[in-house]
Amino acid sequence: MTTTTPTPERTRSRPTEPLLEVDGLTVRYETLHGDVQAINELSFSISPGESLGLVGESGCGKSSVALALLRLLPKNARIDAGSIRLEGKDLLSVSDREMRGHRWNDISMVFQGAMNSWNPVYTVFSQIEEALRVHWPATTRSEARGRVAELFEMVGLPPDMMDRYPHEYSGGMRQRAIIAMALSCDPKLIIADEPTTALDVIVQDRILGQLKRIQSELDLSIMYISHDIAVIAEVADRLGVMYAGKMAELGDTDAVFRHPRHPYSWSLLTSTPSIRGPLRTLSPLEGEPPDLREPLVGCPFEPRCALSTEQCATHMPPLEQVTAHQSAACWHSDQVPDPAEKETLA
Repeated sequence: MTTTTPTPERTRSRPTEPLLEVDGLTVRYETLHGDVQAINELSFSISPGESLGLVGESGCGKSSVALALLRLLPKNARIDAGSIRLEGKDLLSVSDREMRGHRWNDISMVFQGAMNSWNPVYTVFSQIEEALRVHWPATTRSEARGRVAELFEMVGLPPDMMDRYPHEYSGGMRQRAIIAMALSCDPKLIIADEPTTALDVIVQDRILGQLKRIQSELDLSIMYISHDIAVIAEVADRLGVMYAGKMAELGDTDAVFRHPRHPYSWSLLTSTPSIRGPLRTLSPLEGEPPDLREPLVGCPFEPRCALSTEQCATHMPPLEQVTAHQSAACWHSDQVPDPAEKETLA
């Protein structure tokens, strides 16, 4: 998908009290080759009705954040610090039984690659009905059929498709049905992990358009996760740019696109082609992310950064507010050029 400039009308006034508040979240994985620090003191919030996009390279910790929010991390994962508060309640402190009550009812998720996880021997309706009855046990068969028909109309599927099998759906239709399942118990927050993976750009645009419309109609909060900053920019009110398990930059989508304040955000934007504006040479990002089995001393992006100094190599920059609408973890945020100009960081 090509880069577009976010439109100002997407910016909304947000309530002062967040729906979700993550503070200092730190997660590691215990492996045979050493502990991997997947998430390192991560903090962000999502307001009611707001959409936040988490972007970054593969392995930066985006999906681990999603699994931590639902407390579905694998057995070798350890949450060492931090809190995850949903409407003020710390989800890391509640019992497993209480947490099961929050999943799907308050927070649901479109898992990465989920459109390929349908059971081929059951109809799509029967699989969504199962999810409904697990979380809403009193639901009758007729109520379930009515709810699924309503959900199908919401995501742009003909209700008479519900009794068909997954192989009778196209890839885009299977993804819409997965979104319908995520909406089935009327959650307040949906986590969409790479919701358009393996779909062509036309279908991608339609799926994202459906999600944006549904968010507006239901006043939903959505957290998008993607490696593609251009895809996320189409639908997210705010962007969180992750690198090596940390938040590199966090701010309004329009502000980040117009003038990023972290060299990594700048690199993501300038390495993506655009169909608008003057032709420019793409700036590929050289190097590799750090080995997260090794302790981070300075800025994790320092070995790949053209603005790096001795301070960057020895001192970890905190995430601090640098403009009215952006925070960045960079000692030299004021030196990051405007992507629209011909300046480079080389």
